[in-house]
Amino acid sequence: MRGRGSAPVCGRPSWVLGVRAGAASSSWAVPLISRDGHWPVRPVVGMLVRLVAPEGVPRGGQVGALIGRRREVVAFEEVLAEVASGVGRVVAVAGEPGVGKSRLAGEFLARAEERGFRRLCGTACAYQSDLSYAPVVEALRPLVREAAADGPPDLARLFGGLPWSAPRSGDAALERTRLFEAIASLVAGAAERRPVAMLVDDLHWADPSSVDVLHYLGRAIARTSCLLVLTYRPSEAGAGVRAALASLRRGEWVVDLPLRPLGPEGVAAMVAELLGDSPPAPVVDLLADRTRGVPLFVRELVRALRGSGRLFRSAGRWVLGPDAVDAVPASVVELLRDRVDGLDSADRAVLEAVGVCADVATLDVLAGVCADVPEVADRLASLRLAGLVVEELVDGEVLYRAAHPLLAEAVYARLPPSVRQARHAAAADAIVRRGHVDASRLAHHVGRAGAAVEPARALEVLARGAEHAAARRAGTEGVQHARSALALAGRLGRDDLVPWLLTLLAESASFAGRAEEAAAAWWDAATRAADPRERSHRLLRLAQVETDAGRLTEARDHLAQAVEALRGLDATGLRVDIAQVALVLHTRRDELPAVAAEVAELERVAARSGNRRASALARYGRLELTGYGTGTVDESEVDEAIAAVAADGGAGFATTLQLISLGTALGRGEHAAVARRVDLAVEQARAADLPMLEVLPTAFCGVAQFQAGSWDSALALADKALALGHRFGVPRGISLALAARAMVLVHRGDVDDAETCLTEASANYRDRRLGRLIDVIAAQVALARRDLAGATALVPRTGPYALPVLHLGVRGELAVLARDHDEVGRVAADLRALGFPYAAAVADRLRGLAAGPDGVGLLTKAATALEELGLPFDAAACRLDRAAASAKTDPAAAVAFANRALATFDDLDAAPKSAEARRLLRDLGVRPKPKDRPAGELSAREAEVAWLVAQGLSNAAVARRLFLSPRTVTTHLEKIYRRLGLRSRRELARYVAERAADTQSRRAGT
Repeated sequence: MRGRGSAPVCGRPSWVLGVRAGAASSSWAVPLISRDGHWPVRPVVGMLVRLVAPEGVPRGGQVGALIGRRREVVAFEEVLAEVASGVGRVVAVAGEPGVGKSRLAGEFLARAEERGFRRLCGTACAYQSDLSYAPVVEALRPLVREAAADGPPDLARLFGGLPWSAPRSGDAALERTRLFEAIASLVAGAAERRPVAMLVDDLHWADPSSVDVLHYLGRAIARTSCLLVLTYRPSEAGAGVRAALASLRRGEWVVDLPLRPLGPEGVAAMVAELLGDSPPAPVVDLLADRTRGVPLFVRELVRALRGSGRLFRSAGRWVLGPDAVDAVPASVVELLRDRVDGLDSADRAVLEAVGVCADVATLDVLAGVCADVPEVADRLASLRLAGLVVEELVDGEVLYRAAHPLLAEAVYARLPPSVRQARHAAAADAIVRRGHVDASRLAHHVGRAGAAVEPARALEVLARGAEHAAARRAGTEGVQHARSALALAGRLGRDDLVPWLLTLLAESASFAGRAEEAAAAWWDAATRAADPRERSHRLLRLAQVETDAGRLTEARDHLAQAVEALRGLDATGLRVDIAQVALVLHTRRDELPAVAAEVAELERVAARSGNRRASALARYGRLELTGYGTGTVDESEVDEAIAAVAADGGAGFATTLQLISLGTALGRGEHAAVARRVDLAVEQARAADLPMLEVLPTAFCGVAQFQAGSWDSALALADKALALGHRFGVPRGISLALAARAMVLVHRGDVDDAETCLTEASANYRDRRLGRLIDVIAAQVALARRDLAGATALVPRTGPYALPVLHLGVRGELAVLARDHDEVGRVAADLRALGFPYAAAVADRLRGLAAGPDGVGLLTKAATALEELGLPFDAAACRLDRAAASAKTDPAAAVAFANRALATFDDLDAAPKSAEARRLLRDLGVRPKPKDRPAGELSAREAEVAWLVAQGLSNAAVARRLFLSPRTVTTHLEKIYRRLGLRSRRELARYVAERAADTQSRRAGT
């Protein structure tokens, strides 16, 4: 047991789990699925707690899990045990606004109440800080009512309506002592009848008299069954509060619980609780960065993002749209405003200047903004000691920042517009005086200064800032500067600058993922261009944006206009640039003759002019024509073409070249080549500072991981690509990520979810090439629903194909089901003509399936080949086919092959195939092994739901136990069924019982 006065360790695991029982002083022990997939004999004990408002004791009727505070709760349980044994304690919970002090204290009192303690609560308020004893009166009023007949007479000084009056001694100090002793006697008497737990929340706002009496009470309860819980903000605690706590610490009556923000795991757990689902990493990363782990900020930012539509569902997953970082919840602004309003006017002015100046908040700039504030350096030191400002050393100079990102934004939001503009203008002047002006930073302040800066000067600065931002590919920043500059150019009649500013706006909007704004700006710039070359260039860029956005018809028309604008002109470089976009456009539209024509023209240009870019693009086109449909691209040739394009500064197109090789490597089942290309593509995207270029390679890698049998990794990569795609506005990447998710989901039996993904993918972006892939996966969905006709309609009998082996494999499977042996033969011949092992193995499988019992040898050969290629699901499916083919002729071999296939299917969560294998084994007279589920597949919350349902509780009862809604429990249960391959509550109960029995027997054996 911890000794007096020692503080517990306060770390942060992901959350406290479990269910509280109804009876006092007891708790529900909930076994969770362990990392090895077994039900542990020693249960993990935890508790779900009532959700309390972040800065107050339970109110509002909200519920939710207490997250990231396990060690604090464990420490408090120890304190409770001490108090119950007659040793009084003071627990001081310290933390800054929003960190969860009041919620944790409310949980402490709830636990004490369950152990039979009497619960008393009082709260100090900022607007009642002049009311003597207010929180003490609030907390003790229930005890005074009970003691009205025989309580200490001196209580009449505080409480009205008592049947006696307090005697007067004429000595104010003595009367104060008697009052304090009366309060201590009241609490001690109550503790003799029943242990007492008393909370005073927000002690930093308490009046001096309340602080004094609480100090007296804290010393007086040392030998009683009384617990005093105090919460306070260290940065706002006055001298009286600090002195009282220091005095109690000297007497070793205090247990300090400093409460710090949540770590990344805690933020992830809290977001999952708020959203009812585990969010992808980009969502968690943004929230962790913006909130710095403060629970209130996490909750309010999630609400704000959802309310604004910037956090939304895509394919059943939470994703962030563009501009999500701009959200500042009004509730957070209000909370932080209270803290700022408590500062004196000079300190507040300096803090506001820090919020205005942002990345240029050096001492000299702040002094320039706060010209009317004396001793700015001293004010900064004071703010730093108060925990409101931090110092950072950046590039050899000291910068000042708000201690929390949202604090800076809250301070900024409370400034009146006129004051805000004046301070930005002062910041701009201070930046200029420093010399070595950063164009983007200066433009930021000039843009925010509005009318406070002379318009002609502002236009010049904003134009330079937009140019600088575009060069750095800082999309959002460039859009802001370009918009402001365009507005000023219009006001000042500077039409000569508008085309250039429109170009900067279009480029920045493209980097920011704002395709609509980019397209509009390119078109406007093109219509204003007098020079045909400029017009052609802008139409070309418009076509590029439209191609990326999936508006391929419009892109083709604008490319034609770009070519027409150059008629009769010598513009080799620009014609090559047009050919680059045309190649991508034609391949996505499956217009291979047009690709061949472009390649021939590029080869002529290269031969005539020696243009290296034309030569590299021609090589790319030849590789595309060779690889599309056959997958025989030479890796070294791709590397040479990429090197040639990259040498000309074409980072974006170099990534596109990597994608070509990615597609062909996928078609060949060569995962090592896929991994290499993904790494190179991502490296190029990052080197060019173009995160949107990471989306497609990441989605391709998800497809490769599906083929390689790493299905959980495939889903994680698809989620990442989906999140990045929405964040940066990459519709084709979004659709490919959705297709990758659908591939996994349909094979896991989540057919409805897979179909939802495909529907969203088609609506989001669908060119002919990607459309063929979507259609093949849709055919697999139809097959899962036993809709043979629907599946057949989705799979054309002629190429070109997106992934030829996948396409031909599904086409051949349909032919086998239709018993069309001629079609099976044609498909197998097409596969063999591709000329690589993956295709040959799939051809052998189809021929073996069509041959029935006579195809055992072909199926065995195909399974071995697929296994060697690292395609575990395909190999297992082939083994199951082989088992079915030999079920009557060689049942022993059939059992062996079926069991081996079943192990793979269970490992992958391929529920339909697992069920098929189990049916075959039962037909062969063999009892299938129970599913040996791998570790961590159920979330902790799903494990709790599974356990409680297995104990016979209804969904409504489970919801009450876990403080969830019945609908949420139903959703969890549906996911559990899918993930475990079960169909009913009875099967789930049997599964849980079998796992518990298996674990016990293994433990007994050891």
